Amino acid sequence: MFMSEETEQQKPTTGQGGKIYPREAIGKRVQIVRESLGMSCSKFAQALGVSRQRVNGWENEGKRPDDESLGKIKRLGSVTLDWLMEGDTGGMPYPVMLRLIASRDRLALTEPLIALTNIE
Repeated sequence: MFMSEETEQQKPTTGQGGKIYPREAIGKRVQIVRESLGMSCSKFAQALGVSRQRVNGWENEGKRPDDESLGKIKRLGSVTLDWLMEGDTGGMPYPVMLRLIASRDRLALTEPLIALTNIE
């Protein structure tokens, strides 16, 4: 029987409570945060205390940020961990959602962020 081998980007990541999240979606949300702050990959990496290559790995190679980096991204972007991991916008401040929507328009989107365009 032939079994295809999953690439690193296709493998899901497990979050709190054992929930499984696609790595690609987490990386896209990290990129949306960075873009919404108007930061280059290098400046974002510097602000987080990591290498530019590490940020590139999160955004483009499907690598998952470690817990410490997720906390820093959350604080820097004023986003919730639920949004970073799941795309859940509950509890997000309205100005932050508007900033993310503006950035989203410049990037390819993930489905959870599309719901933000229906904000009244």
